[in-house]
Amino acid sequence: MSDERRTMERRTADNLRREAEALLNKKPAAKKSISGHDQLALLHELQVHQIELELQNAELARAYVEAQELQKKYLDLYDFAPVGYFTLSTQGEIQELNLSAASMLKSTREALIGRQLRDFISQESLQSFIDFLDRASEANDEVSASHLALRRGGNGVLFVEARGRAFESDSAQPRKENRIRVVMMDVSALKFATDELQYSFQKFFRYWHP
Repeated sequence: MSDERRTMERRTADNLRREAEALLNKKPAAKKSISGHDQLALLHELQVHQIELELQNAELARAYVEAQELQKKYLDLYDFAPVGYFTLSTQGEIQELNLSAASMLKSTREALIGRQLRDFISQESLQSFIDFLDRASEANDEVSASHLALRRGGNGVLFVEARGRAFESDSAQPRKENRIRVVMMDVSALKFATDELQYSFQKFFRYWHP
């Protein structure tokens, strides 16, 4: 948050009024147009109030611009993160995802929204994924699943580590439902290196005799 925004938030109603009074004092001609003490006092209050509203509108406009800039930064961080972000229903339906997640599945976001993520899980990992969803939808803390195999079209397979946490939907619907935020990290290189190391050890001990 910028220093200017912090200064705005610390500004009290009294401070705002004093600023409005100071601005009004720079417009003495407006006071001379009405005679009578009461009418002049009323006009003064209305003018002060008008200036207060103008100052508040200016602050709101600056806050809106700042919020837009923060939202843009957030979207950039979300879309171009080096990990896949999914928002799933508790049944595993894809509701939101970032560009990295779509790339993991070799598809587009538009084509993936509404699909079941389990449709992209290899058969050997399917039960682990189902168990992961069940645990994530019921647990209060983050749960994980290691080395899930994603099918990427053709014969391509991507190994990922998944982490998930349930949260309550902020939908305006009367009946709110839980959803699951899932982060997937590509661990294919680590998986292949580990498999290769295990194979090397097995080969070594097969031929080594003390």
